[in-house]
Amino acid sequence: MGSTESIPVAQYKLSFENRTDYLYARVENADSNVETVTAYWKEIAQQRELRGARKILFEKLHSSELSVTSTFAVAATLAVLGFAGTKIAYLKHDRDVNRTNHFAETVSANRGVKVKYSPA
Repeated sequence: MGSTESIPVAQYKLSFENRTDYLYARVENADSNVETVTAYWKEIAQQRELRGARKILFEKLHSSELSVTSTFAVAATLAVLGFAGTKIAYLKHDRDVNRTNHFAETVSANRGVKVKYSPA
């Protein structure tokens, strides 16, 4: 018998728009775990590279949050994904900006990625 391979299905909907001075990326229905969040940031990195964007407006339309440890892991990965020198504005519809978001800003900034969280 042959082995079967499970192919992961994206647990989110990600859309993009070219805007005048930046790339707009919007994620909906995403699970909040390191694997899912890293997966959609990889897709955003690919689109940023393809479109030559140096600024990104990221809009998150789901309410779940990462733990502090997971937030660190994802924020630290942004530079590895090629976001160093990129400015990222992060809009949240679910809650006010909290301490974990400010922590992510600091971790990202320490790796050359400028992230700013803002409630929408």
